[in-house]
Amino acid sequence: MGVGVFIVRTVKVKIVQSRTGTEHVLATFGPAEVVGEMALLDEFPRSASARATELTTCLGLQLRHFRGIIESHPQIALALLSILSRRIRRAEGEAAKQ
Repeated sequence: MGVGVFIVRTVKVKIVQSRTGTEHVLATFGPAEVVGEMALLDEFPRSASARATELTTCLGLQLRHFRGIIESHPQIALALLSILSRRIRRAEGEAAKQ
């Protein structure tokens, strides 16, 4: 399960998924981008892992704090929906290439 949502402050983070013993890079995120939100929103196990490409600083927010902030500031949930929508569109574009 996801433990929190993270905002990348410095450098880059790769999002990877292991398939048939091979690690595939799904995306790379840099400063000010959010990772880990999916598992917090739907409570399913993480679908991928985040790996720092080098020493990276992130801001973290645990599940209980994340939910409280979303409840008191619903505009944050709308911003997350926009992020998720862009990621789905990007994934669909990548799948169409294959």
